[in-house]
Amino acid sequence: DADAAGAADEDEDEDEDEDEESTTWSQFFENASLLDEIRKDVVRTHPDLTFFLEPMDDLGQRRYAAVERILFVWAKLNKGVRYVQGMNEIVATLYFVLANDENEEWACEAESDTYFLFNALMVEMRDVFVPDLDNADTGIQGRISNMIALLSLHDPEVRCHLDDCGIDGSFYSIRWLTTLLSREFLLPDTIRLWDSMFASTHKDNFL
Repeated sequence: DADAAGAADEDEDEDEDEDEESTTWSQFFENASLLDEIRKDVVRTHPDLTFFLEPMDDLGQRRYAAVERILFVWAKLNKGVRYVQGMNEIVATLYFVLANDENEEWACEAESDTYFLFNALMVEMRDVFVPDLDNADTGIQGRISNMIALLSLHDPEVRCHLDDCGIDGSFYSIRWLTTLLSREFLLPDTIRLWDSMFASTHKDNFL
């Protein structure tokens, strides 16, 4: 009986070891897949910007790597949202501004500060990236509806023209809303726009 019990314990230990190993490998492949998804977008972010092309000491590549880390860590800590294309544009813009701070001591903290600011932004806009919340007021469809309502109020002629052309608001506004217009302008113009938007008491309406 003792021998049988010992054998059963050994089998149970082996099963636990196999489960742990399987979980470890599963986690490894999940992380690798997520990082690959992020990296594909990051290397296409501002590909002509000198900031990300600086060859000395691989500085440009190290800056891209910082953007990757920010997105990867945030996605791992926010599994209900994970990483969605467009987040890379927001992080890259924030990181560019902070890394170019005239105060070198502050510039050295650009990666951690960018993560903090990006997370604060996502608290406000994360519902835009969650498919289950598409039709909520804070989801992507709800925000598109709000934008169309504002357009109808402030420029009904343009609204009617778009309707006559059969151009649905989602054709252009999804990218505007998910990237905070950062893909529509040159970087200096985006930064100038964000200065005013973040200072506004009604950021959504401003956008």
